[in-house]
Amino acid sequence: MLGQIVITEIMYNPVGFEDDEAEFIELYNMTFGPIDLSGCVLKDAPEDEGSPLTDMILNTGEYGIVGRTTNPEFYGGVTPMATFDFNLNNGGDSVILECDGVVFDQVDYDDGGDFPEATGASLQVRPGAEDIDSNDDPTRRCLASENYAGENLG
Repeated sequence: MLGQIVITEIMYNPVGFEDDEAEFIELYNMTFGPIDLSGCVLKDAPEDEGSPLTDMILNTGEYGIVGRTTNPEFYGGVTPMATFDFNLNNGGDSVILECDGVVFDQVDYDDGGDFPEATGASLQVRPGAEDIDSNDDPTRRCLASENYAGENLG
């Protein structure tokens, strides 16, 4: 499973909603079969326990949202497949996908340094960069441009 599930989008600073309502992380299954993420966690620091992705299954080529809540109002009508309970720092942070103690993907973003400043827009992977190496490269990230909830772009 290493490298088969990647972090493709991070909304760390939504506008018009509280961060603890509308932050989200998007995962992508780049394999030719479904992947069960039970046994995996999302976290923002290596020493943290993380938020379990219990009962989250991504089908072939499927994107899945993990949100701060399961309320679809904050995610353009999409109900997150799971939730996380940590804050994504608006000035920069890490997003770590760990499965059975092994880091499968990690994105260390900043806010306007190497990565684009992303108030009200998610950081998303450019088309063609949905792999474990490219998705960590700040030059392969761009700001989302589609309105999905309030003034937010994702």
